[in-house]
Amino acid sequence: MAAHGKPRGFTLLELMVVLAIIGILSMLAIPRYQRYLQKAHRSSAVAALSDLATQEEQYYLDNQSYTASLGALDRSAGAADMYTLSIPTADSSGYTLQASARAGTPQTGDQVDGVSCATLTLDSTGDRSPPQCWK
Repeated sequence: MAAHGKPRGFTLLELMVVLAIIGILSMLAIPRYQRYLQKAHRSSAVAALSDLATQEEQYYLDNQSYTASLGALDRSAGAADMYTLSIPTADSSGYTLQASARAGTPQTGDQVDGVSCATLTLDSTGDRSPPQCWK
């Protein structure tokens, strides 16, 4: 007991109220934070694809053809931990670049307006797919 006759410390009820408040705040904050991280990783993939597109154009200027080899380009490592970058098609008339979410990462469940953003593509004409994911 304290000097004034009042007990010190927290009651079990006060502790339970605090834990309930923390639980409710966590239920709201954690999903929002995860969506924020997904959007940040998607932005890294978009930047990596844009960087690869610039390098493809430079490669075309030097060789009069686009390359399907990532080894011929200076790949951006910005999206490497969450996405796999590839060049599915490339020839003298154009190319398609792709960033695919790595299996087991949160990016596999990334969505915007119900559209999956697990695979992003960019081609030589500037078409971006899916368009909702490039905002």
